[in-house]
Parts: sequence; structure tokens; C-alpha cells
Amino acid sequence: MAFCPQKIIKPGKDAKPEILDKDGCVGCRFCEMHCPDFAITVSERKFYQRTLLETDDD
Repeated sequence: MAFCPQKIIKPGKDAKPEILDKDGCVGCRFCEMHCPDFAITVSERKFYQRTLLETDDD
């Protein structure tokens, strides 16, 4: 948790690491490489862009 450059990993239930802001993760995997208990696994997330639907009032 201390190694996260974005400071988004905090202790959750049972003091296990929990990511507070998944969108804030840059995917550097620094936490995964330096976790002494191998409790963190970083995997790729799919990005879904939100779009607004426009309607024609004509």
C-alpha cells in the first residue's frame, strides 16, 4: 500500500489492500512487484467510454 505512487490503495476489511479509486490507477504495477505478501494482483481493465445520446427535436 505504501508503494502506490497514486496513493489510492488503503487498508480495507481485515487490513487487506483495497483500491479506493480504480480510475486513478495508472497500471504501473509497482504495488504488485513490491508487495511483500503477494496480496496485490494488477489486471487490465476494459475502458468503456460514456457517451451522451443526442436527439433531434426537428
